[in-house]
Amino acid sequence: MKSREYNLAPEEKMAREQMMELILISSRFTSSITVENEEKHFNGKSILKAGELKKGERFYVVADGSDAKEAIEALDRLFPCAVNQPDVQSCPSKKMQKRG
Repeated sequence: MKSREYNLAPEEKMAREQMMELILISSRFTSSITVENEEKHFNGKSILKAGELKKGERFYVVADGSDAKEAIEALDRLFPCAVNQPDVQSCPSKKMQKRG
């Protein structure tokens, strides 16, 4: 099992895009992917839950299975500033920067 703590982007549009990308990335792996924080807990592959988290929210991703390490590494590329790194709020995803 692998886990990592992230922040969604502080801008509404970018946060929505990150959540949709999280679901797409999670769906590529066989591991169970769970997204959770103090108030919410849901399957990271569920498009129905894409709006559960709001801009700037802090959350954990827990991956459990044979490709858990690879799943977390893929999400690290989407959220390059994990919460335990400095300057999280001002470090948007490189992928999201390219879209804008």
